[in-house]
Amino acid sequence: YNSLLGCLWSATADCVQGDFFAALRHSYDHPAAPLLIVAAAAAGYVSMTCILLLIKHFGATMAELVKSCRKILTICTSFILYGKPVTYCHIFG
Repeated sequence: YNSLLGCLWSATADCVQGDFFAALRHSYDHPAAPLLIVAAAAAGYVSMTCILLLIKHFGATMAELVKSCRKILTICTSFILYGKPVTYCHIFG
């Protein structure tokens, strides 16, 4: 229910600030935007579910290790795919 309440809270804030109808207009002008938003929300939900399952089955420490390794792998993959030069700042960071 947290996501539903957050959605309602955000929509209320947008209405109060006067941004709600501008957002609807943007979605009308760019039909792909709502699909991308739904896809991002679904991916976030799947990610959260996977993390909670990792915690349930293996504990919080192991889940954090998996998340850290995934981040490191993502960064290394981006250096390989995009051909970015590795500097000393990257190594020390």
